[in-house]
Amino acid sequence: MSDEKIPAKGAGDGEKFSKVRRFFGSFRLRLFITILLTGAVSIAAMYITAHYVCSNILVEKRVDTAYDHLSKMSVKIVNNMYVGNPQNAPQISSELSIAASLFGGRIIVADSGLKIIYDSFSAEEGKTMVSTEAIKAIRGGLSRFISIEKEYAELSMPLIDHDNTDGGPYIGVLIAKISLEDEIAMIKDLEKFLIVTVILLSIVLLFICFLSSTEFAKPFKRIEESISHVSDGYLDDLVTIGGYSEVRRLSDSFNDMLRRIEQLEVSRQEFVSNVSHELKTPITSIKVLADSLITQPDSPPEVYREFLRDINDEIDRENKIISDLLELVKLDRKEGNMHLATVNINALLEKIMKRLTPIASSLSVEIVFESYRDVYAMIDEVKMSLALTNLIENSIKYNKENGRVKVSLNSDGKYFNVTIADTGIGIPADSIDKIFERFYRVDKARARESGGTGLGLAIARSVVLMHNGAIKVESVEGEGTTFIVSVPVSFKIGAE
Repeated sequence: MSDEKIPAKGAGDGEKFSKVRRFFGSFRLRLFITILLTGAVSIAAMYITAHYVCSNILVEKRVDTAYDHLSKMSVKIVNNMYVGNPQNAPQISSELSIAASLFGGRIIVADSGLKIIYDSFSAEEGKTMVSTEAIKAIRGGLSRFISIEKEYAELSMPLIDHDNTDGGPYIGVLIAKISLEDEIAMIKDLEKFLIVTVILLSIVLLFICFLSSTEFAKPFKRIEESISHVSDGYLDDLVTIGGYSEVRRLSDSFNDMLRRIEQLEVSRQEFVSNVSHELKTPITSIKVLADSLITQPDSPPEVYREFLRDINDEIDRENKIISDLLELVKLDRKEGNMHLATVNINALLEKIMKRLTPIASSLSVEIVFESYRDVYAMIDEVKMSLALTNLIENSIKYNKENGRVKVSLNSDGKYFNVTIADTGIGIPADSIDKIFERFYRVDKARARESGGTGLGLAIARSVVLMHNGAIKVESVEGEGTTFIVSVPVSFKIGAE
C-alpha cells in the first residue's frame, strides 16, 4: 500500500474559496467595478440624451417648418375667399398642391360644415369629413399629432375670417399630413452611429478600467510585498513609492513603523543580551566560589563562612534581578494591572523617606523632605511607591559622602510634581538620554558595589508613563542630578 498522504477532503475547496473571497474583496476589483459603473452610466446617459435631443430636433424642426408654411397658406385661403368658391382662386389650389408635394404628404381643406373642398389626393373632394381633429379645429382649436412609428405628423388648424359676421370667424379647417420618412431615416442612421460609438466607448472604458485598477493597485501590491518581506525578518527593506500623496503617506508611515520595529528589535536583542549577562554573572561568581571550596577541603571555617556569605550575596543579587525583571513584565501590561485609589502623596513620600533613612545614614547622606501643601491623587499606590523609592534610592546610592538629597512635593491642582535633587556624582551629558534604558549603568563598577541591577530607573519611568505622567532629568557631572516627576492628580484608565 502506498504511503502517499491524501489531502484532507475540503482542504482544496477551502483554499479555492479563500482565493475567490480575496478576489471579490480586492481593492482592484472594486475599483474596476466602480470605474466601469461610472463610465457605463455616463455612456448610457450620453446615448439617451443624444438620441432624444437629436430625434426631437429633427422631427420638431420638420413640423415647425410645415406649421409656419401652412399658417401662411391659411391666411391666403381666407383672404382669397377660397373656401366659398375655390374656382375663383386656382392659384391657391396650385400652392396647396406644391405644399403637399414639398412635405411629402396630403393637404385637405374643408368648410365650416366639414365638407371637403380640396384634397391634394383628389379622392375625398365633395365628401364630409368625420375627424376628431377636424371638429376640434373648426371650433378654434389647434391639433398637432406626431407618430414616430407610422412616420408622419398631422396638423389641423382653423381657417379664421375675422370679418365674417354671419356664421362666425371659423369658416373652415386646414388639415395636413406630413411625411417624416427622411427624418426617421436620419434618426435610424443616428442610432446606428450612436450604437457603434457606445460599443467603441465601452471597449475603451473596459481598457481604462483594467489599466486604472491595475495601476492604482500597484503601490498597494508593492507595500504588500514589502510587508511580506518584513514578515520574513528583513526589517531594513524600506518602501519607496511615488505617485499619489495618499500612497506616499502610507509608505512613509509604513517606513516609520519599520524603523520603530527595527529599533525595538535592536532593543530586544540588547535586552536579551543584558539579561543573559546579568543573570549569568552571579551564577558565575557562585560557581567560582563553590569550586574554590571544593578544591580547598581543608580550609579553616572562617574561609568557608566568608565564601558562603559571598555566595549568599550573589544569590540575593540574582533574586533581585529576577524580581525586577518580573516587575518590568507586569508593568508592560500597563493599565490592566492598575489598582487605583485616592492616596495622600505627602504621607506616601514620608513613608518612603523613613524606609530609606537607614540606607542614607549608612552612606552618610542627608535626606530632606519639603512639602508646600497636602496633595491627594488617584494613583496605584504600590507601583508609584516603587517608582519613587527607586528614584530616591538611586539619588542616595550615587551621592557623595556627606551629600544631600532633597525631595520636594508641589501641585498646581491638575498635576502633582515630585522633585528629587541630589548633590551626587552627576551624569555625563552623553548618558542622560540612556539612563532609563534597561540595564544601562553610567558607572558599572559603582553600580555593582551598590547592588544595583540597572532596572530601577526603567521601572520608575514605566510606572510614571502608566499614570500618564512624565519624568525629566537634569544633571551636571560632578555636581548632582535632579529628577522631576509630574503625574496627573486625577487619572482614568485608558486616558491619553
